[in-house]
Amino acid sequence: MFAPALGVPKDPATGSSNGCLAAYLAVRRCFDTPTVDATVGQGFEIDRPSLLRLRADVTGPETAVSVGGRVIPVAEGTLR
Repeated sequence: MFAPALGVPKDPATGSSNGCLAAYLAVRRCFDTPTVDATVGQGFEIDRPSLLRLRADVTGPETAVSVGGRVIPVAEGTLR
């Protein structure tokens, strides 16, 4: 959640962008392998430390990506 007007200047953990990062690293073979298994830390500078676990695997033309971690709910809502 990113809400500058409420004092949250950045998203403490951005799973969508980290999923793209994992895919990029795997496709480009940045670690000399088509598989990426990494942990990324974010949010420390805004006192909301977050660890995301990334995994990506390139098999032929397909790239499988997963992003995970522990979640602490801070809000809930319904869209109608």
